[in-house]
Amino acid sequence: MNKHIVRIKELIGDQVDMGTFGLVELELVEMEKELKQIKNHGDIGAVMPRTLTAENGAKALLIGEFHEYYEFHDEECGEQTVDIPVQWTTIKEIYKKIVAHYGA
Repeated sequence: MNKHIVRIKELIGDQVDMGTFGLVELELVEMEKELKQIKNHGDIGAVMPRTLTAENGAKALLIGEFHEYYEFHDEECGEQTVDIPVQWTTIKEIYKKIVAHYGA
């Protein structure tokens, strides 16, 4: 018996009959098997939030991580490169498209 099932038994105690608990236990075991399969396939899956928010830590993680570089010619200074951070709204739009495509 794994630690998750033991913990659930501790939490529910006598509140649920053991037949019902058996069904819950079976479902947990199946979910753990599926999760292990996903983890064992490297690039096939990852547990990720459906949206990026400040509350789930994504904003702090991603702000300032992505940049676009623009080159232009200034007659006084010659060739110039400007480093512009990708806007938070753009990062969220890209992520939303990824989630929609991969069905997360």
